[in-house]
Amino acid sequence: GCLGVCASKKRHHAAMNGVWMMSNRNFRDGGKPVYKLFIGDFKPCGDYTAHMKMHDHMPSKTIKTPDATSIICAGSVKKGELHYNSMYNNNDFCKEMNAFKRQIREALSSPSGNFNAAHDAQAKQEKRRAELKAKTPDTPCDIKYMPIVKKLYKKKNYTIVQGQQGHHI
Repeated sequence: GCLGVCASKKRHHAAMNGVWMMSNRNFRDGGKPVYKLFIGDFKPCGDYTAHMKMHDHMPSKTIKTPDATSIICAGSVKKGELHYNSMYNNNDFCKEMNAFKRQIREALSSPSGNFNAAHDAQAKQEKRRAELKAKTPDTPCDIKYMPIVKKLYKKKNYTIVQGQQGHHI
């Protein structure tokens, strides 16, 4: 039916023209690497990058599905060709953005649900993100990961991430 055809077309479009992120579930504990490639058709909106939007729509950020919390490199796909640049590959950029996200989550999860603190942290995050984007060049992913990304992509061993194109924190 139409749903299968539409889903197939969206999958093909994202795989040919989108952004990608690769995770390693054992990145932090030094175990045997478990790599997973994610591809999505997301577009930037203001200072919110396509990778940020895709990251917000990745599988749940829980212990059972830690992929969203173990991203090790990112890039894009243009006309079926892999590219390896993203601010997600810049450690300083990621550390600052993650710190802001923690502040927002902590404010919202406090017993009183401190929405003012969360709103202030989000406003500071947006301002700082704009500053960082202006001075942070797209950073290539570590060269050691490029052949792994190529292999996963060539074998079509990836997960398509779908989601709304709206703005998220």
